[in-house]
Amino acid sequence: MAFAQQDPQFGQYMMNPNLWNPSYSGLKKPITLSFHHRTQWLGYTNSDNNPSINPPSTQMLTATTQISRINSGIGFGLMNDNIGPIKNQNIYLSYSYYLKLGEGKIAAGIGLGANLMTINSSLWRPENSNDPTLVSGGSINQYKPLLRFGLSYSTDKFYIGLASNNVSNPTYNFGNNNISSSLVPHYYLQSSYRFSLSEGLEMQPSFLLKKANFVNSLEISNLFFLHNFWFGASYRTSDALIFLAGIQLLPDKSLKFGYNFDLTVINAKAKSVSSHEIFLSYNLGSLLDNKKPIIRSPRYRF
Repeated sequence: MAFAQQDPQFGQYMMNPNLWNPSYSGLKKPITLSFHHRTQWLGYTNSDNNPSINPPSTQMLTATTQISRINSGIGFGLMNDNIGPIKNQNIYLSYSYYLKLGEGKIAAGIGLGANLMTINSSLWRPENSNDPTLVSGGSINQYKPLLRFGLSYSTDKFYIGLASNNVSNPTYNFGNNNISSSLVPHYYLQSSYRFSLSEGLEMQPSFLLKKANFVNSLEISNLFFLHNFWFGASYRTSDALIFLAGIQLLPDKSLKFGYNFDLTVINAKAKSVSSHEIFLSYNLGSLLDNKKPIIRSPRYRF
């Protein structure tokens, strides 16, 4: 039996804590759409040169907004994750409630959703093709519910969040229950702090600690923000060095584009040496809280 992280990982995690923490939906007021695309171990070639087996890839779309009149936030997410013969596709909705605390806000959130796991048995390479436990007949799939929780605290410069995904520990059974697979609970502790170095230059160190079963992974990052640009580096333990860069576009800086390159430094001979990720984010403004101002005529005002 092997133990490993099942949730996808993203190098630009610090740009979008809502990837795994539903409480983040209530911490920022504007409606924000974010998209991540990651291709891992680009150029990977499987041992039998099967063109149907591609490198692992993940796409994630999230949307969040704050509804300040009821001290709440809502979020939405879509994910598509492909790893060899297994595909996971999930959708979730999240709700958070926040209270002002000191200079910032503290929030608690819950996320509910569903995951579709698909196994493409035509991509398997069994040692014994007559093994009765194997599932045959192409692709088979099952839906299971998902549950996640999160806590966060945020100010203009500081963020810390604790979250747990796959809390319900859904188990999938395929082929007359001959094969089972579970999504185990994952735990995340994330924090960042941004401070000014000089006129127009800021620095933001951050970290992300992930735990699943007996596997721990720590990602330590440092970004520099210079006017409309950001750049920096991260180290993911037992995996890779990560180089990040991005730009803020439009006059109000509402559009962000980021890119990161992962250079594998652990077991590089066993896999391709690089992974690539792009990040897009657009701030639509706080449309849910917009109110037309009341214009009073001084002539008829009582």
